[in-house]
Amino acid sequence: MALATAPAHAEHAHGAHSRLPINRLGIWLFFFSDALLFAMLAAARFYLTGTERPEELNQLLGLGITSVLLLSSLTAYRAETAFEHGNVGHGRAMLLATLQAPMQKLLQQLQAPSQNLVYAIEARRKQQAGE
Repeated sequence: MALATAPAHAEHAHGAHSRLPINRLGIWLFFFSDALLFAMLAAARFYLTGTERPEELNQLLGLGITSVLLLSSLTAYRAETAFEHGNVGHGRAMLLATLQAPMQKLLQQLQAPSQNLVYAIEARRKQQAGE
């Protein structure tokens, strides 16, 4: 019985290994298509509204949020790589770091709604309506 399962196990492991280049190609295609989508959204925004920006727009806040998202992507990649190499402890630490940074940023946003762009736009609309 053990002899019959050994080749099947080896075949399964070989099949998973040969899919790795295809999986990596798939993730890179996803990244490029996602980047293209965001580039088109940015182009549409500038086409529709021009290069002027409202006073309420906090560019430093946008930079901070983008930095947190990029950092969480890096830690997610490091967690995946650690798990692939069997380093479960480091993988768990990186996974925790991936979840921690966006949660901290979300809590900051909830604690300081005056810096939130949506809050600022609503406040301006109320001011213009004379409320």
